[in-house]
Amino acid sequence: MRVSLPKLNEIEHEALNQKIQAVIKVIRPEMVICFGLRKTDHQSWSCFSNQEPTVFIECDLLVIIKESDTLRCHEALTKIDEHNDAGIKLAAVVHGIYSVNRALREGNEFFAGMYFTGIRLFDNEKFTLTHPGNALSRIATFSDIESAWSKGYGMAKKFFHSAKQSLAGGRSDLATLQLHQVAEYTCSALIYVCIGYKTSSHSIKRLLTMTEHFTPLTMDIFPCITKEEVKLLDLLEKSYSRVRYSEPYTVSKEQVNILIDRVNNLMETAEFLYEERAASLTPERINA
Repeated sequence: MRVSLPKLNEIEHEALNQKIQAVIKVIRPEMVICFGLRKTDHQSWSCFSNQEPTVFIECDLLVIIKESDTLRCHEALTKIDEHNDAGIKLAAVVHGIYSVNRALREGNEFFAGMYFTGIRLFDNEKFTLTHPGNALSRIATFSDIESAWSKGYGMAKKFFHSAKQSLAGGRSDLATLQLHQVAEYTCSALIYVCIGYKTSSHSIKRLLTMTEHFTPLTMDIFPCITKEEVKLLDLLEKSYSRVRYSEPYTVSKEQVNILIDRVNNLMETAEFLYEERAASLTPERINA
């Protein structure tokens, strides 16, 4: 299935298409739907160096697999990640076909939006998606998002307080895990509030990427433009699995203090975005 994606020239489109086709061969999905695309074009000039322009493409994908597929969702995500490189990144969410259709019948905001405006890149035509009917008229109200935000972000604030206490008590490793939980709860709540998607991911990298679908404001919190920045995010990312699987590791007080500042920045940014989202739900829209 050959379709055109916005923002890309012919060469970029072909490179992305080859990447997606390679993933399709490995995953063997039922459908692949694009629900977002970001392109960063960096060009510079200097009399002291000849720098070639660089382009980075990030494509948001809903990958739909058989419900009985032996390739579980997280395994599919791992295989998709293996195809990412410095030029193209596929930011995917993976779900079974029956789960997607159930969400469509229930009028889930994320899946209904994907149904009406997403770009279908692949379809083996063995299954059909359920029409969500008037799902867009059942869009979340202020009370819906306020409840979800209070629950998720409330947990984030509790973990943030605990992280500072753990650091003061000399438990830098525990503080790092708790900061991971802060970032996870904050991002998950924000994603649901802004696009109606309930994520179960524990990966901070994956969650941050999902927030980029609806805002550029989170991109600079963990920019990953130097080796030190990459290590900092890796430290936060891996703290969950290290504690879960009892892997020994050490983290300095200085590193935790930097993480506290970054995670606090994430929380402040998320609060700002939540307030914007809540303000967009006018009384007319709430009562619709």
